[in-house]
Amino acid sequence: MCDVARVAWFPWKGYLNRVRGRSAPATYFSRWTAPQSNDFQVGMLLEVVDQASGSERRVVLARVADVISVRLLLSLVGCPDTHPGQVVDIDSPDIHPIGWSRSQGREMGIPVGACEELLSDFAKFRNEEEDKADWAPPSLFSYAGQIKPRFIELPRNLVSNSDDFLPGQRLEVVMDDKSPKRVRVARVDQVFPDEVTVLWDGDPHEQRHLKKFRKDSRLLHPVGFCYSMNHRLLPPRGMPVDSFNWAEYLRSIGAKAAPPYLFKKRVCSLCIRLSDLGAFGLGFLELLSNRDEIGGG
Repeated sequence: MCDVARVAWFPWKGYLNRVRGRSAPATYFSRWTAPQSNDFQVGMLLEVVDQASGSERRVVLARVADVISVRLLLSLVGCPDTHPGQVVDIDSPDIHPIGWSRSQGREMGIPVGACEELLSDFAKFRNEEEDKADWAPPSLFSYAGQIKPRFIELPRNLVSNSDDFLPGQRLEVVMDDKSPKRVRVARVDQVFPDEVTVLWDGDPHEQRHLKKFRKDSRLLHPVGFCYSMNHRLLPPRGMPVDSFNWAEYLRSIGAKAAPPYLFKKRVCSLCIRLSDLGAFGLGFLELLSNRDEIGGG
């Protein structure tokens, strides 16, 4: 939202020669380290503590307006263009990936100075903004307090142990790349050497919405992905969003989940815990996930 002006490159060497000055040694600065890589990009969304909220430490939605070395200039979503925004370091404990507030049981707040015309239904406005922009990946947040992965409990007989995708296996899929935040319950229809076709579960016009994906597509996720990332999963038509239960659903239709190790380079390391295998079963799945790089970037 903020209108950001980039600062032109400053010719330090010529300036120091002209004023006969010297630069302070880097070792004098207690926080000095070798320059970090900054992979945040302009336009990404994240959550940040609104500095203007003081001791309340209100967490609000923000957009990366500019990337300045190892710092970010953030514009607070919902504020007018005249709002100054705020600057944070990329390792600041005050910035979080989308979903952090929900994982902590906290409500997202309205930034101080938000546009008055948005106040009556700010939550709806914020959700619309989240759907329109890319989210900063959790891997960019280097501090220790990232989202804690959660696991859904599934009996072993509800998870396939196949070496490849099979028709009928269930998974979670972004079916429309124009709406990347809308993840749906889906099933594998056909399997090809490098691709699969997928259908929405419960879609009365499913053949019209049949989609083909590469097997390594980042739009394909294992059962439990949304739960582990505190993200809303869209269940089959007619089923409640808030109370959808994967185990009950798989039992009711006599289906199995695609095994998590088929999904390579996922954001979450593992989404499923086999409830009837205890620690041994969880360790076995972790071994498989490491082998297949499920937790990769």
